[in-house]
Amino acid sequence: MSDQNLIPIENQVIVFQDLAKNALTTLNTYKVILAKAQAAYKKMAPVVDEESKQLAFALRDKAKRAKTDLNEARSPFTRELTKVTKEFTGTEGGFESIEKDIEAKCDSYAREELAKARAKQAEIDAKLKAEKDAIEFDGRCREVLRQNIEKLLDAVRKGTGDLVDKVTKANLATTKTRLTTEVKWKDDYTKFYRTKPDWVTDAEKFDAIAKAEFEANKTDYLTRAKTIMDDALRILDVAVNDKDEAIRMQEIAAKAQKEEAEKVASQKEKDIEAQKAIAELDMERVEAPKVKSKMKIEILDNVAWLQLMSFWYTNDPDSKTVDCSKKTFAQLKTYAENSCNKGNDILTHSSIKWTEDVKAK
Repeated sequence: MSDQNLIPIENQVIVFQDLAKNALTTLNTYKVILAKAQAAYKKMAPVVDEESKQLAFALRDKAKRAKTDLNEARSPFTRELTKVTKEFTGTEGGFESIEKDIEAKCDSYAREELAKARAKQAEIDAKLKAEKDAIEFDGRCREVLRQNIEKLLDAVRKGTGDLVDKVTKANLATTKTRLTTEVKWKDDYTKFYRTKPDWVTDAEKFDAIAKAEFEANKTDYLTRAKTIMDDALRILDVAVNDKDEAIRMQEIAAKAQKEEAEKVASQKEKDIEAQKAIAELDMERVEAPKVKSKMKIEILDNVAWLQLMSFWYTNDPDSKTVDCSKKTFAQLKTYAENSCNKGNDILTHSSIKWTEDVKAK
């Protein structure tokens, strides 16, 4: 809107003053004429013959002329008011243009910030996943190693148990000697530590974990293995005179070993989850940008309107009771968008495209 098209403010004041003064005078004049016409209409005789009809038409014609005169008298005022209205509308449009331009710039910035935040969050999520996967892998490896050792200890126990039925007073000394020299429990535990499951793809990492686990637990393993061996020797002494009691002692020892293994496994699993939780707490947080974001539908083909009608009719309980003929396309589209943005059902079809509408706030 150029400056030359604007009415100067001082001229506007003069125009308004003249308009107000003349408009009131003219309006009062025609109000008086209207009052006289209304009074004449009330006194008008009923239309019962040609003469009364002509008198009625005469009064009607006077009212029509007065109305025409009123419109002609009003024209100067309406023309001036139209000019002023246009000036106001044009000025308002200028402010709206500035407002929309600023909002567009802020919305563009909001979209960029949201994209950066999401990219940063994706990077953090990937890093967190990698760390959790590493914790999971480490835990699984250690659990496999622990289970292998439990198998070895179990094998040692079963190996000693097989001798219970065969031991006698005559062969007790020989059996004890064979038990302590021929069961190679001191040598086999390193082999068990390095037995890899099929899911291990990084042998080097597995070996590193195995070595660390070995160094951390070898003393415990050797102590437990020696305890099993000492128990076996005592059980053999009992078995010479009471095999049933020896078997009962074996069962008690085996049960205790199983319960201890289950307790350790449960604690290991809790430790892994705790490490994951700590990793999540330690991870960097992305501050959410100040934006309003919602999904909107872009119509790609007119068949989309049929899909929107079907979606509304299927998902909105009120659709079965309202007058469908009064439902507009815009309302159908708004219903589908609201459903999506509230986390409910989402309409998917090749005729529509979902786009994210990001606004700064």
